[in-house]
Amino acid sequence: MKRACLDNNILIWGLRGVASPGQENFPGRAESLIAELDESGAEMLVPAIVVAEFLAGVPKERHDKLLHVLNLHFQLPPFDTRAAVVAARLFRDAAESHPRLRDALRAADPGMTNVKYKADMMILAIAVSRKVDVIYTHDNGLKKLAVELTDIKVRDVTSQ
Repeated sequence: MKRACLDNNILIWGLRGVASPGQENFPGRAESLIAELDESGAEMLVPAIVVAEFLAGVPKERHDKLLHVLNLHFQLPPFDTRAAVVAARLFRDAAESHPRLRDALRAADPGMTNVKYKADMMILAIAVSRKVDVIYTHDNGLKKLAVELTDIKVRDVTSQ
């Protein structure tokens, strides 16, 4: 059975149907992806860090309803000790084996800050610790980290 990790942009498009100019067809693609994964019996994980990012973009009065939907359809793994151990290894591997990775990340994602770097590493650590097969994201920084530091496949619904 396939284990898939979904990033915030997939939720924004697929659950909320919100898109920026130029992204008008992304919500339909994200909705189709979620339906396809569900129909195939795939386990869909949304890391708790992604849940925080997702809920931060909606009014507080909608949080309970959206959290209910997330709990019904997705596994919501926390950043726990298992993920922390993986994150420490990923941070160390990045520093030792990929000394220019931070520069490459900034080139791939000009908005890459230290906070975003840490959040993306934590999301990746949850994905690794939960043995996901694929990460679905539109985030260039997360894509680059996953490709450079893991063997997890990365897919972007916008390029399909």
